[in-house]
Amino acid sequence: TDRVALLQEKETPFGIIVQDYIIGRDCSAIVVEMGKEVVALTPLQYVFPKDTPDNEAFLTWYNKFEAVDKGTIKYAFVEEQPHIKNLQNAAVDAFKAIGVSGGGGWARVDMRLEERTGLVYVIEVNCIPVVFYPKGNTLGDDLVVGERFPGGQAAFFDMLLATKQMQLGWHRVQNAHVAEVYNKFAPSY
Repeated sequence: TDRVALLQEKETPFGIIVQDYIIGRDCSAIVVEMGKEVVALTPLQYVFPKDTPDNEAFLTWYNKFEAVDKGTIKYAFVEEQPHIKNLQNAAVDAFKAIGVSGGGGWARVDMRLEERTGLVYVIEVNCIPVVFYPKGNTLGDDLVVGERFPGGQAAFFDMLLATKQMQLGWHRVQNAHVAEVYNKFAPSY
């Protein structure tokens, strides 16, 4: 409250926004367009050291990149239901809400899972997730694709490409050609 009062004393052209701190886990989920659907992959959570107080267990630039790179903060897949489904649903809804489905391809949705209630709060939609980095990187997006997307990065790339071709209508020409070939063979069956 003291900090808010101090900020309110200062004149700003845009005002101030105060966000309540949500005690819980920082999580993320990769969302990807597959054909006409948007699907969320298995969510990740950031695991802070056990002695981290609740009011310090949140992602800063340092925590998200340097502490993860050093291994102080680790990733783990969210394993418990209904948290998995709630995080996936929130990620898909957020992706659709920003209006990029039907051509956006994919994104990472960062969220906070409130421990007490199980509610999910979306923090941001990052339309440039960190996938296709060199092997051994400590960033979680490649971990999800590599370990939980059947076929890993190669299959993920193929699926992105196939989806984009479908969205652009390229598959219609190819399908018409294949259908024409089969139509010619049909009388001889």
